[in-house]
Amino acid sequence: MQITVLKDEREAPQLCSLQLPAGSSVAQALVASGWWQLGEPVPPLAIFGRPVQPATVLAEGDRIEWLRPLLADPKEQRRAKVQAARRARGSFR
Repeated sequence: MQITVLKDEREAPQLCSLQLPAGSSVAQALVASGWWQLGEPVPPLAIFGRPVQPATVLAEGDRIEWLRPLLADPKEQRRAKVQAARRARGSFR
């Protein structure tokens, strides 16, 4: 089966296409890509944006996404934006 592994790096995303036997797992695909070895910490992973575990069995055409950590908490960013808008209006709550 044909699988794609996307490693999202800030500078330039890396893409690796793999041909794996049916029933392969996410961990096996990562090892086959050469970007991860068994025993290393497991990076955050997703298939088409949905979080998965290394033991997840792959299907034909899956795209495994190796996610990078968030730089800031989205909730905190939204709160700061709302507070800044309120200060600009002169409305303090």
